[in-house]
Amino acid sequence: MVKTVGIVSLSSGTIGEDFVKHELDLGIDRLKNYGLKVKFMDHALKGIDLFKRAP
Repeated sequence: MVKTVGIVSLSSGTIGEDFVKHELDLGIDRLKNYGLKVKFMDHALKGIDLFKRAP
């Protein structure tokens, strides 16, 4: 049975931005309601600027 879910960012880095915080919180709450632990991968919440600088 799956107990932990790993979250990775969209290629644009949007999930790390303040303007989608409410959606992120809703998603985390829904996963936890299913009894899952949520783990964010290293760069998941770094934001758009990190990915704009990447080659």
